[in-house]
Amino acid sequence: MGPSMISLLAPLLLLLTLSACNTANGIWWDTAASDSLHKQHAKHCPESAKLNSSLQLCRLSGEEITSLMKGAAGGIFDCQMLMASQRWNCSSSDWKVFLGKTHKEAAFVHAVISIAVSAQLVHDCNNGRLPSTTICGTNPSCQGSSCTKEIITYGYSTAKILDWLNSPDQLQSMKWRQALLHNHNRDVGRVVVKKQMKKTCDCNGISASCLEMRCYHRLPSTREMVSGLMNNAVFLPWKEHRNQVHHSLKTVRRRRSGKTTLVFMKRSPSYCCTDRSQGILGTEGRSCNSHDSCRKICCSEEKEEIGLDKCNCKFIFCCELKCEKCLRRQYRCKKSTCSSSTSSRSRDEL
Repeated sequence: MGPSMISLLAPLLLLLTLSACNTANGIWWDTAASDSLHKQHAKHCPESAKLNSSLQLCRLSGEEITSLMKGAAGGIFDCQMLMASQRWNCSSSDWKVFLGKTHKEAAFVHAVISIAVSAQLVHDCNNGRLPSTTICGTNPSCQGSSCTKEIITYGYSTAKILDWLNSPDQLQSMKWRQALLHNHNRDVGRVVVKKQMKKTCDCNGISASCLEMRCYHRLPSTREMVSGLMNNAVFLPWKEHRNQVHHSLKTVRRRRSGKTTLVFMKRSPSYCCTDRSQGILGTEGRSCNSHDSCRKICCSEEKEEIGLDKCNCKFIFCCELKCEKCLRRQYRCKKSTCSSSTSSRSRDEL
């Protein structure tokens, strides 16, 4: 694929993924977002481009584009639910900036999005939501939560389209190392999905004689797979050797073959203070429900907020709801005193 075509497709793919991340941050998936993305897809992918087999993004159907974005949004949402009690809670003030970084948390998000997109494609394919021009239309006997190995392979291969997320300047400059790093971490996510595929067999026959056996493959939920990545990921620094960059990642995999290995280049920043240049929101205003929780999340002291909430509600026949008023205690992180030394300090969040 030439530089001009990379310049054409990179903005579209960036739009798809960033829209998904922003959707997960507050506005859940809706039809308007889908329609907007379909228009952008049509704008960047003329009919002539769709005939070229190398332009994988343009060959995706509108349904597959929707599946890709829903997967990315769901992955970020699941990540935020799992990281809610951590100082870095899988959120960003600017995902375009954050996804371009090479620290541990960015590596983790690339893998999470890859897991979620692969799983969403498999789910939609398995439930007949994708067009019959794909492998999804050739398995009418595969229904419900079961899915064939071919469908999971389809999700794996189609999710590779995310590797074109790297911007043109990364691919055409010294930043190609970052592009290779991001691609590695996204591949880790796809491999997680393939490894989580479990074969299940059911027996049919009189008195459990198993005259007929039906086997299929299942995937855990996306949240389960992201949780597994959180618990099992090993982070290793990028060690570049002259003319052996491609081999270095293979070496990393061999060294920790029993674990999921994500690679990073730079130390994690401090997540205490708002830093737009890093896409960091900071901890000010974050809620925490106990002193222990606050110590884990806040970088400074927490402040106590007291309010009134309805409680002990009873339904009175007919037809009234009677509630008492109870004091509600809530804690929020105070603003941290941020200096150059504070912002340079980091704490591993993963």
